Amino acid sequence: MIWYKDSQMVLPGPGVHLSADGTKLTLSRVSVRDAGSYTCMAVNDAGDSEVEMRLSVMVPPVIDKVGIEGSSQVVINQTAKIFCEARGSPTPEITWLKNGQPLSAANSGAYRVSSQGQLLEIMRVQGNATYSCVARNDAGIAEEEVRLDVSSRNRKSSTDKEVETIIGKPVRITCTVTGHPPPEVTWLKNGHLIQPSQHIQFLEKGHVLLLDSPLETDTAEYTCIATNEAGTTEEGFKLNVLIPPTLLDDSLLHVPVIVNRPVRLDCPARGVPPPEISWFKDGEPVHNSDNIYVSKQKLHIYRSQLYHSGFYFCVAANPAGAVDKHFNVSVWVPPKIENSGIPTFVSTISGHPTVLECLTSGTPLPSVLWLKNGRSIQNNEKFKESRHQLEILMTTVSDSGTYSCIASNVAGNSSREYVLNVLVPPSIKDSPEKVRKIVGESTRLHCETEGLPQPQVTWLKDEEPFPPVGLNYEVLSGGDLQFLNIRVHNAGNYTCLAQNEAGLANRNIELDVMVPPSIIPEPSVSKVLVNQSVDLPCEVTGHPPPKVTWQKNNNILPVSSGLSPLTDDA
Repeated sequence: MIWYKDSQMVLPGPGVHLSADGTKLTLSRVSVRDAGSYTCMAVNDAGDSEVEMRLSVMVPPVIDKVGIEGSSQVVINQTAKIFCEARGSPTPEITWLKNGQPLSAANSGAYRVSSQGQLLEIMRVQGNATYSCVARNDAGIAEEEVRLDVSSRNRKSSTDKEVETIIGKPVRITCTVTGHPPPEVTWLKNGHLIQPSQHIQFLEKGHVLLLDSPLETDTAEYTCIATNEAGTTEEGFKLNVLIPPTLLDDSLLHVPVIVNRPVRLDCPARGVPPPEISWFKDGEPVHNSDNIYVSKQKLHIYRSQLYHSGFYFCVAANPAGAVDKHFNVSVWVPPKIENSGIPTFVSTISGHPTVLECLTSGTPLPSVLWLKNGRSIQNNEKFKESRHQLEILMTTVSDSGTYSCIASNVAGNSSREYVLNVLVPPSIKDSPEKVRKIVGESTRLHCETEGLPQPQVTWLKDEEPFPPVGLNYEVLSGGDLQFLNIRVHNAGNYTCLAQNEAGLANRNIELDVMVPPSIIPEPSVSKVLVNQSVDLPCEVTGHPPPKVTWQKNNNILPVSSGLSPLTDDA
């Protein structure tokens, strides 16, 4: 696989990565210079094939320069040219606004826009206005403003008297003239004759011009011309109708934002002259910093942090007044659970209480939901829930399973899993406490156990460890101790020990090995003189000790004065 860009071979390097088989070309941090035609060519012994792709890199518009050709103050009824130099990819489209409103198509004869929109010609300037150059493409939008100030041809603004009023508030412009005979006074507005109307009156023989409810459009240059037979004189006035700042919405605005994300506060104030915007947080002025940028009517926070939470307000002020707008910025932090990410294995003993801890943090404070094997355990009397833990009041084997702690708030959620293993202490079923067997027989000492996990069984004999396998015995898989061809030395006190992680249990069993009676042979003929005593030996063994009786000629001999059985101790 071979890659080309604009007929040049593409080689791996900084920001350029080719997959191992060459089928994927990855460009990191794409810039404008990466735009172009890319060709992927596949070659083998049979030939080659290629496909061409076009990469277009979009760049948001940037307005480099905007202004008025020549002087920023233009004479009324003359042509003014405003230029706007913008760049971006694709090439941005430029449109124009006047005082925040699009240029009306009905007045298209009053304006001329170059083919690419970069030059606006105002054919007959009629008054002061604010023009906005708006550049937009698929990647974004940019906007810049320029103020156009208009003056009369026959007056210099430096000689005009400044008069200010607030919109809707009556204003009087007084022309102080004398002469003989008394002069006749006429008034011009931006060079045009003023006629009386509903809201324009001439008082004191025309020496006073009264605007009883001035509008924004009444901002202009006014000329008082006094004429009599001796000559003509004039006086100029510059009337500025001020408009107090207004806001589209001055109510408290709640602005939530997730931590590390950007947020923008808008203060869209309008007024004449355009109001100055000041920003405050918790009563203190806000200034530009590494993470905060104040741009005219906007305040940008690039990476919101918890300390950016608070009450912000903007103040829009001009000579006519001031208004403010308030914002409550809440920086939300997604929930975080300590030690989340991998399951936590918990073992507990049946019958005991069990506590699963789930320590959470987040803003706003997250709510916690507990699940068992994917199902909610709410309203279950067996469980006691709190924000940081789940308590099982009396744990049983049925409580084993996978528990999930899910912490949620408006910024997101987090979870932690617990695998609960309930252990049951060992127990040994009842069995005879004493076993009696005859030597040579087989027997089994029972040790049937229960528990979770299955208990491990060991044996003691006379309180000493007893090996699990011997010559004539073995411990079976179920825990029983089995004897084959039992011997006397197998007798003793045995202890079955059952043990698991939850505890230990034991049971004592006595094994008694009985031995049948046995008489040790003695001489079968004894000789004795008459009237003398004689001892006839009869040595016997057995367990338990056998009972001895005597017979004479197959008849049992009773104990009498002439016969006296002797024990071993006699």
